[in-house]
Amino acid sequence: MSNNTFRHTYQLPAFRFARRFIALALPALLLITCFAAFVERGLAQDRALTVKETSWPKGVLELVEVKNLQAPDFPKGFGLVIRNISNKPIYHIWVHLQFPGTEQYSPRGLSGIVSVHFGPTRLMPADSRPEAWDVPLQPGETCTLGIEDERAAKFFHWLDSASKRQLLEHGLRQIVVNAQKINFGDGTGYLAGSYYPVTRSTNK
Repeated sequence: MSNNTFRHTYQLPAFRFARRFIALALPALLLITCFAAFVERGLAQDRALTVKETSWPKGVLELVEVKNLQAPDFPKGFGLVIRNISNKPIYHIWVHLQFPGTEQYSPRGLSGIVSVHFGPTRLMPADSRPEAWDVPLQPGETCTLGIEDERAAKFFHWLDSASKRQLLEHGLRQIVVNAQKINFGDGTGYLAGSYYPVTRSTNK
């Protein structure tokens, strides 16, 4: 038997083994990859958002869309698209995003709260008036109340990787939208869902 024939006969079982190994390993690798992607999506896709009805005055604001709620990189890109359905321009909107279930991750044992807003913060006080250059949200117009990228990047800065994953998996499943202030700029608006008329000529 020649050397070439010997080598060919000897290497044939190894070649067959390699083919079988690849045939078995490739589906397993694909299965692991798909499972990891499924887990990654599962951590985010169970997130639910609700609106605290008592804080949300009827006939004033409409929640049109929620952006990036289910994404793994939450809260980056998160936003509430709001429409003014009242008959007045709105100069300021202040909304709290509450995260029930985050108490165990807080040093003070408090649930997490993040604020988002439209308009300058100087218009937060109930009796504040806009300046001529302030641009309101006109009836029928929409705006996005979002978390800025800088704030989103620091959202988990106080957590290590394991705690961040735990928080995403267990502590950020629910988001409650709580409208704190709506200022029409004319001395009227809503505070935690209650209408207020305010005039500068009284001490009430």
